[in-house]
Amino acid sequence: MSTMQTPPREVSSSQNSNNSRIPASHLSRVLFRTPDVFWRLLRAEATKRFFAPRDRARLDGTSDQLTQVSLKIVNSCNLRCKTCGQWGETGYNHDKPASELREIVPVETYRAMVDQLAHRKPFYYIWGGEPYLYRDLMPLMEHMKQRNGLVGVVTNGTMMEKTADRLVAAGVDMLMLSVDGVGPVHNEIRGEKNAWERMMNGLDAVIAEKKRQGAKKPYINVLATISRDNVGHLEDIADWGADRGIDLLTYYYSWFTNEETGQAHEAVMKERFDTTPEAWKGYLFFTGLDSDGLRAEVKSIQSRKWPFPVMFIPDLKDDQIVPYYDDPTTLFGYGNCIQPWLVTEILPNGDVATCRDYPDYVCGNIQKDDLLTIWNNDKYRKFRTSIHEDGLLPICSRCCGLMGW
Repeated sequence: MSTMQTPPREVSSSQNSNNSRIPASHLSRVLFRTPDVFWRLLRAEATKRFFAPRDRARLDGTSDQLTQVSLKIVNSCNLRCKTCGQWGETGYNHDKPASELREIVPVETYRAMVDQLAHRKPFYYIWGGEPYLYRDLMPLMEHMKQRNGLVGVVTNGTMMEKTADRLVAAGVDMLMLSVDGVGPVHNEIRGEKNAWERMMNGLDAVIAEKKRQGAKKPYINVLATISRDNVGHLEDIADWGADRGIDLLTYYYSWFTNEETGQAHEAVMKERFDTTPEAWKGYLFFTGLDSDGLRAEVKSIQSRKWPFPVMFIPDLKDDQIVPYYDDPTTLFGYGNCIQPWLVTEILPNGDVATCRDYPDYVCGNIQKDDLLTIWNNDKYRKFRTSIHEDGLLPICSRCCGLMGW
């Protein structure tokens, strides 16, 4: 396996043809069901492709294109999934003090932030931990919808049955349901013997409420992270999804790293930002995957017609799947990261970070300053300028910000 001693270099935009984009099949499906969401997604895609790169080219590190607020609302989770960078086998939350893990932002602070951003109509991507462990999750999502936000929540589904009626009535746009397999496979990876059954109860409740209320939302987007434990069972998820009537299936090849890349990342972060990153240590779990078996299964899934769009992220060619796992420093053409000009990450204690999976560089806190002020403060501009002028960070080679949708 090769190692990285220097940051990966960006490639020119003409070479960067692999950048993620919303699939046309998904956009067309949304158009005929809920045109309001279609136009919001189209606007977000145009911002990503045309307007944010203009801000990036200004070289002063500022951005007027905040389109997504990624809200990691809690650290806590009721499951212990094997491939979780936070609570998995090497998860970075295991060594944090309980007092830090319990920190949350009062819902009143979030409400004020949502009011401030209402004119921008951003996409609120709510995740955790398990978001349903935040006591005021439903009131917050209801307020986001009342203030013109596009709202999606990532959940393991085990706690949503009781609030299914409110979820549908609020008009929450996307329910992103984490699924690792069908039945026992899912339970084994999730570390909970009843995780599948509880998730299914919640999903059935949401589907029933959509029918009862005559609602088309939330869209049910199943997220399936590929791991050594579910290769050979991935097509089962698609078959199950077809039977349940889901709206979108997204397979993730997984975000991970190795010790060499992590050490290189520490050195670069220290040099550029005087920061010692820790989150990368939670992503050292990836070993023992049958990549040849995965290639065959991906081919089989892609050869079939499904009643919903099927995405693989990142968008790899068949001959790139094995190198993706053998050498986690390869970029496959993903070179010009635009995410810091589009997306911000808010941590459970209110800290504002520049990256979702590796939130080590903090630029402020929404309990002390408003988000729009933080968005273009000195620290944020320094980060953007460095990414543009000095290149990617070593850890970027396996990151949802660079390679994800």
